[in-house]
Amino acid sequence: YRDVVDYNDYCDMLGYTSAKIATNGLLKGYVDDVAALEVKAMKKLVTAIEKDGEITLADRENVEALVAANKAYVALYVDDLAKLETASPLANATKTEPTFTAGHKASYYENEIFKLDVKAAAKLIRELPVNADAAKVAEVRAAVEALGFDGICEMLNLVDGSQLLTKLNKFEQDAEFTAEDAKAYVQDLSIKARSTKTSKGVKVTIKADVQELLDNGYTVEYKFYRSTKSNKNFGTAKVTKTENTYLNTSGKKGTKYYYKAKLVVKNAEGEVVATTPLTQCLYATRTF
Repeated sequence: YRDVVDYNDYCDMLGYTSAKIATNGLLKGYVDDVAALEVKAMKKLVTAIEKDGEITLADRENVEALVAANKAYVALYVDDLAKLETASPLANATKTEPTFTAGHKASYYENEIFKLDVKAAAKLIRELPVNADAAKVAEVRAAVEALGFDGICEMLNLVDGSQLLTKLNKFEQDAEFTAEDAKAYVQDLSIKARSTKTSKGVKVTIKADVQELLDNGYTVEYKFYRSTKSNKNFGTAKVTKTENTYLNTSGKKGTKYYYKAKLVVKNAEGEVVATTPLTQCLYATRTF
């Protein structure tokens, strides 16, 4: 059809209007047939969406496919081809956006999924336990933020919408893990060094439960120290790592070394918010 329209424009430009090709008949029928197949394919998606009599979040994939197909249909048959030649029979029979069950358009199904997403986010807020940790609260907040501005407005239309958003804000305030919380967390943290002999040297592993710090966006660094005494002469750190293991590959054979580590906690900006004293770590010992 595009080629024919371009050819007819060329004929008009040269003044050979008698040589123009008619855009009705078989050509128009072919375009109409393909358009009808597009609609048939979309109706098949609608049947799958409404197979159990209701729309659920399990229908999301089919709804997204329907919306994409519908947009392509409108772009081609409603907005594009019909504008190629306003005087043609095809253009005069401009197609419109198709409707489906109960006269619904694709946007109806898209909006139903949107409403279900809002209800699902609202349910997450309602089900937040009293002792919800920061990670769980952040997960719920992410679900709400994913709805965008329109989703938050839709949630406010729920009977308890404003209370739910207030509840979430309160939970975030209560669950916020501050630098002071990080300091308090490591203050009484159990830190133990463990060592094993390997073919390459002595492997030192620091045992400390720092997962809560990591879950709240903090970074933990390990400063490893070594001494020939159990309680002094550790000097400066041998190495600083973000992993909790260190391989000591140098030393005097037959000498017993003691190993400890300090934990350095940094925030997202890389600022140090807490450092444990070396005395807080129970040493490991191993003969080199």
